[in-house]
Amino acid sequence: EGEIVGFNGALRFAVPANTGPITALALQSETLVVFTASAVYVIPGDGFDNTGGGSNYGPPRMISTDVGALSHDTLALTPAGIVFFSRKGWYRLSPGWDLEYIGAKVEDFNSDTWVAAQVVESQHQVRFLSSSRMLVWDYLVNEWSEWTQASARDLGLAVGGRACAIIKAPWVIVTVDGGPRLS
Repeated sequence: EGEIVGFNGALRFAVPANTGPITALALQSETLVVFTASAVYVIPGDGFDNTGGGSNYGPPRMISTDVGALSHDTLALTPAGIVFFSRKGWYRLSPGWDLEYIGAKVEDFNSDTWVAAQVVESQHQVRFLSSSRMLVWDYLVNEWSEWTQASARDLGLAVGGRACAIIKAPWVIVTVDGGPRLS
């Protein structure tokens, strides 16, 4: 009591600097996953407790130095693993730490600027939003689809002052006139 909130300086670890700055973090199977734009690492352990007891995080284990997540905005944690967008397209990091390319069917859209990802577990979907479209990946059957609207400008999440949100499963798109449309 009477102490301000602090951070235990021993709760840190080094990620190799040659793969660039950290772009995203995630937890999978109670393990910290660290992404850079060109690499994926897993960091085992729980870290020291507030008194310095226990053991620190283990050394980073490299999963890939060829593929990494470009942004935390396009990272999605699903029962099938972590899905993310990389310089080479869409990948999935399985719960068993296998890296799988899943983006072959949507390679034509790799040049889009991806701004958001939303998991909808009840429908086995991850919905990815770019400035011009929404892609939907069904992780149960490993299939992609593209959702279109009357106009691509209606799809903007923080694009042109519009917003999208998941509200109890359906995708809600707020249009220029303020009227919502459901998926």
